[in-house]
Amino acid sequence: MLRPSNPFRSTSAGSAQFSRNRQTYLPPHIEQAMNEHMQHSLPDHLKQYQGGDTYVPQHAADAMNEHLKDTLPPHLQQYAGAYVEQRVVQPGLAQINPGAGTGEPLQPPMQTVPVGQVYPGASPAPASPLPPDQYQGQPAAPSPESPDQSYAFITSPPKPPRQPLLSRLPGGGSLIGRIGVAAGAIVVVIIVIVILRGIFGGTSANATALISVAQDQQELIHLVTTANQQSLLSTNQNFSATLQLSVASSQGKLIAYLTAGNQKIKAQQLNLKVSADTDNQLAAAATAGTYNQTFQQIMQGQLNTYATDLQKAYKLDKGKNGRAILLDSYQQVQLLAVQLATPSN
Repeated sequence: MLRPSNPFRSTSAGSAQFSRNRQTYLPPHIEQAMNEHMQHSLPDHLKQYQGGDTYVPQHAADAMNEHLKDTLPPHLQQYAGAYVEQRVVQPGLAQINPGAGTGEPLQPPMQTVPVGQVYPGASPAPASPLPPDQYQGQPAAPSPESPDQSYAFITSPPKPPRQPLLSRLPGGGSLIGRIGVAAGAIVVVIIVIVILRGIFGGTSANATALISVAQDQQELIHLVTTANQQSLLSTNQNFSATLQLSVASSQGKLIAYLTAGNQKIKAQQLNLKVSADTDNQLAAAATAGTYNQTFQQIMQGQLNTYATDLQKAYKLDKGKNGRAILLDSYQQVQLLAVQLATPSN
């Protein structure tokens, strides 16, 4: 079918622009996007010219061009003139006498040629180095069942890929950087553990052994306190006074050490080794008049038990302060044993 040329381009500049618009290739997905844009945004007074089978006045064509250039996304604006010339103005010219009433000479008919070819005498359009779906770097045309997807890149831009946690840390962009970050975290954890161990002295690992020592001390203090109410020999009196002072002091330090390690001792727990049988044995000795001899025998056994528990706790405890307290207590118990074994004058 023969179609007349556009009568609205009388100047040489206009003819050149018209030729470029006619030769510009409209990829299918670009044309579809333009159609959808026209349907949604074209003013009512211009929609009557959209069908492509109606005569389009010059002012209407210019208005469409301006509307498209003002409202199209940037990547579609370059096709505005070509779209209006090829899909709006040129089809409508086939229905009228282009020279009627204009005073312009009739233009010789021009045969419509397939897309990609040019009119006789026109400069050939440069070949597109890309296939239609990749023209001008644009994405492929959306499927017919979802036409509004052509503007999805404007209304819903793609979210950037989520990066791993290590890559967002300083130096986490490379393997060496990640290793450095991990090593630094390990060092921090070790330092925290060392600080906590220094504060608490490592008492949690041997709390049972330390509490047993404190209970031995409580029984010793109880025995000498009761013995002071009896008629003791001078050697036993001196021994009782020395033991009460030294053991009470050692017990106070040990309880404070346990408390610093979050290990509190109640009075009921501290008195668990206070033996009623031992008290009855001493009471019977007082009635029989053998209290001093029986007292020395019982105290010798209690000191041996106390020394054994001190050695056990010293081996288990790793805290510097705790070991110092246990070592001092062990040295005192050795002196008390010597004093107890000294014969009376």
